[in-house]
Order: sequence, then C-alpha cells, then structure tokens
Amino acid sequence: MGNKDTRPKFEKGHIFVTVDKQHYNVGEDIHGVVHVQLEQPFAGKALKVEILGYEKTKWVTREQRGEHSHKETHKGRHEFLQIHYNIATFEDGIVQPGQYSFPFVYNLPEWLPSNVVYISDKSSRFWINYKLKATLEQNFEDQNKAPLKPFMSRRKLYIHKKPEQPHFNKELKLEKNIKTFYFIKQGLSKVDLVFEKDTFSQGEVGKVLCNVDNTKCDKDIESITILFRSITVGKDNKKKLYKKVDTLSKTKYDGVKSGTSKTLNLELSIIDDLLVKKKKDYVDNYMKSHKQKLTDQDYEITKNLLPTTVGSIIQCNYMLEVQMIHKGATFGSKIPTGQMQILINHPFEKPSGVESQITPVMALFENQTPQVNEQVFIVQDNIREDQLYPMVFQPQHQDPVFLEGQLSMSRVSEISNQLIGGDPQNLPYTNQQYDCGSDDQFEQYKRYQLEQLKLLDQNLSQK
Repeated sequence: MGNKDTRPKFEKGHIFVTVDKQHYNVGEDIHGVVHVQLEQPFAGKALKVEILGYEKTKWVTREQRGEHSHKETHKGRHEFLQIHYNIATFEDGIVQPGQYSFPFVYNLPEWLPSNVVYISDKSSRFWINYKLKATLEQNFEDQNKAPLKPFMSRRKLYIHKKPEQPHFNKELKLEKNIKTFYFIKQGLSKVDLVFEKDTFSQGEVGKVLCNVDNTKCDKDIESITILFRSITVGKDNKKKLYKKVDTLSKTKYDGVKSGTSKTLNLELSIIDDLLVKKKKDYVDNYMKSHKQKLTDQDYEITKNLLPTTVGSIIQCNYMLEVQMIHKGATFGSKIPTGQMQILINHPFEKPSGVESQITPVMALFENQTPQVNEQVFIVQDNIREDQLYPMVFQPQHQDPVFLEGQLSMSRVSEISNQLIGGDPQNLPYTNQQYDCGSDDQFEQYKRYQLEQLKLLDQNLSQK
C-alpha cells in the first residue's frame, strides 16, 4: 500500500481540458482547450500540458519455493511518448480570479501504435494507453502557501494507426521424403502454397491455394488443416516474460491419396464465434472482479483482435499455418508445416457506437466574460529518437501544417443554445473524465453549469 496524499485540495476553482474529438488517426492534429476558472487567487507559476503514451503489463503466476507455493504479481510499464510544454506562464506567480481558456494544437506522429486492451487468463491485462493532462502548477516560492494536491485535469485519448498495405500471392514450397517403421522410405510428398495476402482485418477470410503432389509417395495424406494463431508476449519490469499462444480458428480438409495429386482452395475465418465468446467471458469476469471498470471505448476495443504490435514490453504477432498429416506414424519425417506471418490491422476509424465528444463550454462565475488566449499554442515534440516506439517504421519528417483557431463569443453562444433547454444529463461532462469529486457533487456542479449557461445566453441575446 502506498502513502496517502494528505495535502489539501484547492476547492475554489475548476480546471479541465477539452478536445475536438476523442478518437484520432495518426498524423492528425489534436485541437484542445484548457479551461481554468477561479473564485480566489491561486499561487500558480505555469499551465502545463502533457501528452503521454505508455505500455503497461500485469499478470499473476504461482511460484514454487521448496514445498510451498505463492502467487506472484508481475507488473511492467514503459513510456514511449512524453510531451510536456508550458502553454502559459504567470510571471508574478499569482493567477487572479476569473475564467481563462488556452487553446493548443499537437500533431500526432505517424509512428504511434494503436490503443491496446488485452484481458485473458492468469489475471493478465496488457494496455497501450494515451493520456492528456493539464496542470496549473503551484508557485512554491510563496512561503505563505501550503503545498496542495495537483490542480489538474486528465482524460484518455484513442489513437488509430494507419493500416498496413497487404502483399499478395506469397508462395511457399514444402517437400519431404516420408519414412515409417524401421525407416522404410515411402517416397516424396510435395506441397506448393500460395497465400492470397499477408494483411487482414477482423471478419475477413484467409485464403490459401494448396497444390499437393503425392504421386511419388506410397502414404496417404490423411488431412490438411489451415490454422490461425496468435502469439502474445508481455514483459515485466524485472524482464520476466509472459507468453500465450492461442489457436483463433481452424478448418480441416480431406487429404490426398497416395499416388495422386490435388489442388485445394483452403479458407478460414480470421476469428471464430467460439473465441469471441471466450474473449467476452474474460472481459466480463474482469468487470465483475474490479472496482475500476473499463470505459465504453476500452470495452469496444476488447471486441476486436489486437492489432499486430511490436513494442518494448508488449508484442502481439499472428501466424497463418497449413498442416499436412500423413496416415500412420512417420517418425519425425512428416512434411513441414507451412507458416506465414501475417499482420492484423486496427480499424482506421472510431469504433461503432462511440460518438465524438462535443467541446463543452465553461460555466461563468458571476457572468464574467471569459478571457480567451487569442494565440493557439503549438505543442512540438520534445522526445529523442531513441525514445521512439521500437521496430515501427517512421516516415521521413515533414513539417506539419497547423490550423489556426480560437474560441469566439459567437461560438460560445452557438454551443450554449445547443445545450440550453435540455436535461443536465445531456451536458458533455463525465465524472471520470474531469475528476470532479463525488457523484453528488458532480450532479450539483452540472446543474450549476446549466444555470450559468442560461444566464450567459440571456446576456448575449440582450447584447
């Protein structure tokens, strides 16, 4: 158990960060605004924006020590994206009461991986997460001010990597001299495989053209099976490994008689219904046994196959395999399994059923006019090349084009009119996103927001 933070919380204000949407494709701009409202002066020195991307692993094993065994929890974490910039500074060390809005823009690098949520057996949970955090940093030079808990707001982001382009008609040739009891030679079997492509999305069908030449072999090929497997590997902070190989789907075909040849069109679904149910059971068990529930977006991610991922502590790879089984015992001389490593793409769009977020409007204290920073702060990368996500192709650097934008009073009025007249539940805030305290306090805060928006709309209409 960690030490409890006993520092007092700043109660006379709110801070939260809004973005134009919650799901982004790599290469897009994040357009955000940090809103600050204060009822009393705050000893602050800077307003900092952080964008973090990290891998996180956790699983449980049972370790044996002599006659006794115990459970051991393995944890790992690796940050591959660390962006932090002060988008505003306060030279006198004091932020006066009022409402402030600070727009910013950040261009997402092309090399970023997609979000990952992996939940399986052995209490294993792997994540690739992105978080956006805004903090009004306290000015500790003021000796009269006691240290406070961080005055901050944070939210999750969801990033979608661009789909890999497939390579078509990849060929593989296999052959083996088959032997049985007492190493009696049974002849030569040959198989030529043509894999239609090497890149897939969930729901597609894998196809393999299989040309079997068994004319020079006296043993029947009893069956031919096409399989789709996943290999998931995790690493903890002590370099210990978790590895799980799953057969996601398979289809079995009749074989080829001795002395004959045959051409087969092998097909299988990339994931079968039984595995989908098994994945759902893992997730449902997690939801029942953990107080911290999955967000709706994370739950949507668990419904899909993990995208092919090659990170520092999380790796997920996929294989398409074709197995040939000869009749009877072959004593190590069976024809090799045909294997092709394939890529699984993440959907290059937001998941179905997840709506883009409307940028909320900050409620005003005593009908004050918000002070909007007219200049959009452009957040630049401040990471080194050796911090980039490993083994991911990074395109040649190009200077991004940033769009100018600002909040105007006409925009405030437009959004206010959209919100007024609705139930407070329709306000685009959630307790989880903005850390606003208890549910009861948050409900009161939302109703207060609605009343302030009504006053704002009336004042704007009179003008």
